[in-house]
Amino acid sequence: MDPVSFSRFRISHDGREYPGKLSQKPFRPIALETADKTWIKVDREEDIFIYDRMETAKISTNLERIADQSVTIARRAKHLNNRPAVREVALLEPVHRLAVAIFRDSIRTFADSDCELARTLKLKDRELDAITREVSEKLVARATVDSGLVPSYVDLILVARALERIGDHATNIAEDSFWRDQAADIRHTYPKKEF
Repeated sequence: MDPVSFSRFRISHDGREYPGKLSQKPFRPIALETADKTWIKVDREEDIFIYDRMETAKISTNLERIADQSVTIARRAKHLNNRPAVREVALLEPVHRLAVAIFRDSIRTFADSDCELARTLKLKDRELDAITREVSEKLVARATVDSGLVPSYVDLILVARALERIGDHATNIAEDSFWRDQAADIRHTYPKKEF
């Protein structure tokens, strides 16, 4: 049996620690220390792969939330299509581009276990938050000037916020992927926001 590598567990057997590798023949019961410092007894090698499935289930929740935000965008777009066109819809283009880029990168971090890419996404998410805030402020200012188009401006603001939430959920996917691969929580390790 080839050694099996576990980057997210420290493996202990008979009181000794093995640095992320398991090479006993035949497989004997071991205990795994998870990232949250709890120990789990494992009797079979196949049980270890359950944790990959658990992490995938966690990520699927964020994917479902992204889909919910997409439904919100579709509903708002339907409202916008039933009203006169507003040229301010172009303000959403940078928000859309960045949200989609964050989403694609988060899926790449999950599929390829790209931990360096995962570390970059929180900063991109903060950039998305700033752009969304700026777009919302412009739309509110525009609504005070042209009150006849307020419903359209409200829909545009809600679309921008939905795109921002997509970026947030995508960032969560990247952070969960990092935890799965490195057994380290990077959610609260970023520099403080500057307003």
